[in-house]
Amino acid sequence: MKELWHTLYDVKISDDRIVHTSAVADADSPWFPGHFPGDPILPGIAQLGIVHDLLLQHPGLTGNKGSLARMKKIRFRRIIRPGEKMHVIISHASKNEFSFKISVADEQAASGILVVSDDF
Repeated sequence: MKELWHTLYDVKISDDRIVHTSAVADADSPWFPGHFPGDPILPGIAQLGIVHDLLLQHPGLTGNKGSLARMKKIRFRRIIRPGEKMHVIISHASKNEFSFKISVADEQAASGILVVSDDF
């Protein structure tokens, strides 16, 4: 599924509301020219955007709760380059919290928790 700046592949949601998908941000993504000329990397905010987009596209995951309220324990551990295939896992951590992990080539690139609000 092509988004404005990334593509999601093979979105799978298990019965226990765990999402597995692959994502790619191609070299023509608007994130790369400014981060950084001659040495492009996918900014952390873009990585969080992929997770957020997945939650918005599948409101059943959040129990139709509202918008993103805050983020916790966000860690960026690996640089992601244009065209690298990311594996994204999102799981329901607690009432309004969803933990995520992004990995590239079996290396963890990012992780954290997104908290959604109750007001929709």
